[in-house]
Amino acid sequence: MSDVKKLIIELLQSKEWVSSKELLKKTKQKYFDRRIRELKDEEGYDIINKFVNGEPHYKLNSSKRNPLKERTYLSKKQKDELRIKNKDFCPLCGNQFSDIRKMSYDHRIPLIKGGQGTIENFQIICHECNNQKRSQCRHCDLDCNICFLAFPETANPVILLQIDKETHDKISILSKKDKLTQNEFILKIIKKYIK
Repeated sequence: MSDVKKLIIELLQSKEWVSSKELLKKTKQKYFDRRIRELKDEEGYDIINKFVNGEPHYKLNSSKRNPLKERTYLSKKQKDELRIKNKDFCPLCGNQFSDIRKMSYDHRIPLIKGGQGTIENFQIICHECNNQKRSQCRHCDLDCNICFLAFPETANPVILLQIDKETHDKISILSKKDKLTQNEFILKIIKKYIK
């Protein structure tokens, strides 16, 4: 295990929530969140996170470690194949890749949801969409195989919305009251408004 990962585990073992600012400062790693994912996926650590005042905080939930899952990486040839197939556009947002809009090689079905490290489970999406997808997948319990974020080429068209927590909570309560999923409830509101 790398020194950075050891440091992260040491910080998270305090049983208190550790802020992303503190992790960034102590590890001096811009992508410490990737190291945390590797600790969870590859090393089996039970690391949880929550937002406090809009900032991610992390904690080691238990000393129990989950079964290890090896993270695989694409070869240069495989990356080239995916780039040719993608035609330099993000399939989620439709924006063209450039020096500013960087590509991310994304596991369609995340490792934490049982996804494999095979080329068939990879897609190229932009860095911004990758961050959004990671955030959405973290707490999702829907079937990845029919998800737009995992398989945009076969799923129904999707509009991704960013809403505040208060609105989300209201939608959650009202959709349960109507015995609808949140998606069905929002679609019902939109259709009613359009008519």
